[in-house]
Amino acid sequence: LGHYRIVEKIGEGGMGEVYRAQDERLDRDVAIKVLPEEVAGDADRLARFEREAKVLASLNHPNIAALYGLEEHDGRNILVMELVDGEDLSAHIARGAIPVEEALPIALQIAGALEAAHEQGVIHRDLKPANVKVRPDGTVKVLDFGLAKVFEPEGGDPDQSRSPTLTARATQMGVILGTAAYMAPEQARGKPVDKRADIWAFGCVLYEMLVGRRVFEGEDVSLTLAEVMKSQPEWSGLPAATSRPIRRLLRRCLEKDPHRRLRDIGDARIELDDAGQEPALAAERRPVRVVRWLPWTVATVLAGTLLWLLNTVGERPLEPGLSRRFSLTSEELFGFRPVIALSPDGRHLAYVGRPYGERERLFVWDLHDGTLRDLASTRGANFPFFSPEGGSLAFFAEGQLRKADLEGGPSQAICDIPDFFGGSWTTTGEIVYGTPNAGLFVVSTSGGVPRPLTAPPENGTVSHRWPHVLPDGDGVLFTVWNQEETRKPSIGWASLATGQKKVVRAAGSRPILFGERYLVYANDGVLTGVDFDPKSATVRGEPVPLVDVVFMEIDGYAPYGVSDDGLLVYASSEDRPSYDSSVVRVDRQGREELLVSAPGHSYRQPTLSPDGRRLALSHNSREGIDLRLFDLERRTLSVITRRMGAWPVWTPDGRRVAFVGSNLGQWNVLSVAVDGRGVVTPVMPQQDVRQCPSSYSPDGVLAYERGPIGARDIWLFDPKSDPSARSFLATKANERGARFSPDGVWIAFTSDQSGRDEVYVARASGEGVIIPISNDGGREPLWAHDLEELFYRNGARMMSAPVSIGDEFEPGSPAVLFEGEYSYGYLDWAFNYDVSPDGRSFYMVKESEELESRLQVVTHWTRELERLIPTSR
Repeated sequence: LGHYRIVEKIGEGGMGEVYRAQDERLDRDVAIKVLPEEVAGDADRLARFEREAKVLASLNHPNIAALYGLEEHDGRNILVMELVDGEDLSAHIARGAIPVEEALPIALQIAGALEAAHEQGVIHRDLKPANVKVRPDGTVKVLDFGLAKVFEPEGGDPDQSRSPTLTARATQMGVILGTAAYMAPEQARGKPVDKRADIWAFGCVLYEMLVGRRVFEGEDVSLTLAEVMKSQPEWSGLPAATSRPIRRLLRRCLEKDPHRRLRDIGDARIELDDAGQEPALAAERRPVRVVRWLPWTVATVLAGTLLWLLNTVGERPLEPGLSRRFSLTSEELFGFRPVIALSPDGRHLAYVGRPYGERERLFVWDLHDGTLRDLASTRGANFPFFSPEGGSLAFFAEGQLRKADLEGGPSQAICDIPDFFGGSWTTTGEIVYGTPNAGLFVVSTSGGVPRPLTAPPENGTVSHRWPHVLPDGDGVLFTVWNQEETRKPSIGWASLATGQKKVVRAAGSRPILFGERYLVYANDGVLTGVDFDPKSATVRGEPVPLVDVVFMEIDGYAPYGVSDDGLLVYASSEDRPSYDSSVVRVDRQGREELLVSAPGHSYRQPTLSPDGRRLALSHNSREGIDLRLFDLERRTLSVITRRMGAWPVWTPDGRRVAFVGSNLGQWNVLSVAVDGRGVVTPVMPQQDVRQCPSSYSPDGVLAYERGPIGARDIWLFDPKSDPSARSFLATKANERGARFSPDGVWIAFTSDQSGRDEVYVARASGEGVIIPISNDGGREPLWAHDLEELFYRNGARMMSAPVSIGDEFEPGSPAVLFEGEYSYGYLDWAFNYDVSPDGRSFYMVKESEELESRLQVVTHWTRELERLIPTSR
């Protein structure tokens, strides 16, 4: 072909035939691609490709195979490209998975090539192992950059199968499946693609290198594309030596929603480069191991790092109007939950920590000297807030509003509160707190009877929560939470002196006044600011978005804080949902099978129907909480309730599910038919205390828990003979998780009467002694249907205790069945697993490994607000 002497044919695929050739003019070996007739015979496409080739030829990177030119010889249109010796990556993978220490350098070079191309506005569009060559010296070359664009008509094409391999003259099934298996979901649907499609394909290639098989596979093109669009990767297939950062990177690359996918391949390159600086881990470290024997080392190092960053920022002169940012991850903050408080002077940062298998408690960082305090007397703490001078913390725990001094000593009770949604400390020694089903209340910090401040409508669907006392000492900003169908929160204001109240913003939650004129609040995951006059309690001007990745809970809580000197701290999920958990089936050897999973959704409290064919699930998403039904045989998911319901318990006949709901009042036990057409009805008379169903006896007696978190008791309700309910076990200890035995004679439950959670058994009649089952900690007991085993959980271990029931109950020595870090029941309520009738399968809840909230720190935030929020003064 002209001055190119063809030596041999070296390949054929969707992009045409490929030959090794000798450039006799320049005396070099090149690769010649003869373009397919679909391109060469289309004048419009060929002209557009000539324009594109000029851009591709400008790419100059050691990991990109160079494009020398687009030429015509003897009536044939050819591409002249750099000839790369070596085998392609698909041949390497065909021999088996590539060890982590070999795969990461290859991935690093691929990422570098993509980054260089993306910076020039070039997208690969068809990245796959067959388009990556590894030379004998280890150098990686990515081939065919940007060539896929020529196959699209001007303006795009909605045909989901349009890609170079799928549309050209490719007839080999493996080649066809090759491209389909690496398509991003939006690409498979025929939507316009950008560089995030390359990031998806990069994740597919990295996964395939590590595991030795494609992440998405089907018997034909349509089934492969279906897997791409609906299935989740099998993360358990990753080798044990895959470090947590690399696992996290893979999850971020393989997000089906491009808006939640990794934004820039350069970030992947940095992660891979960092991973290459450290020895590969021999095995995945479990968080529980870190918590038990390395927490203080980790915490001290991180605290010192934070201190250094703050001091460094303070030493460096800032440009006018600029602030500085850095972050810490929840992986590094052991036990971290996204519930935080920042002291007014910006010195102390408190957060709720829950090391795996332990109760929540407060940890406090001193940002000036880098020390970390574990406030041991704050067991069960939630929603902390600082006193005005910053030396004390108030919080909710075990049915009480409590306070603790940062210098140590036991925490002190202020008053009893059935439930609590946020508080604020006044300068006059009072606390204003919110509730989930009522208005705001005020109580003295020295104790006493709380007095009501606000009263929402009495229909039980509106509540006032997340209060913030204004600097004037009288006004209070708060969230008006609406539990009706729209669930749109608004921001209210009330006077402590007169009780007068009004709405100041139609949308928003968790308001804070900063700098005497900036009203900051969260709205749909965006931290927003607006000019505000505290004297007249009126908003001036239009709201301005400030931070767009704020972690938000479904109850309106947004974890952020601002100090008087302009330090902003907030929890971010990096565009990830706050609810990611799936249901898996685990056999007695610990082998998993994924059952129910969807990004942005949380499935909890799997409860097996009496016939063992269906799972009732509590389902959480940003739209609310409801109950779902999963058919184990047909693998279908249906809705039982909408925007209400949690902690399901089946009735003995399998026709109805009892659950916790608040539409009729304060956390009452309700019931609904599982066909989804029944009317929701209360199971028992309405009460003013939290209730949660645990289990039914064969003859229909309901065992349920009542009382505040951390101080609950077990009660029994028989709708046929005892409409008032009766106490089964009510002590100063925390008793919960009552499970009737299959014959209804015995009840297994959890109690902390010994100082830690243990499993016990007692007769349902209340007669006889209480029999201990566990001897080293335990909770969430479940009976085997044959009454020969009692299962329970001890940390990450699933335990089995043999039992013998004759005239007396005789337990045997517990043994470990399997280990796995599966979720416990939320706030210790109810169960978060179930067991099949034959005792061979366990239905467990598994949190997404990618669920990682970042604790972001921004200094000199005042300057940003002055620049972003216009003032009307």
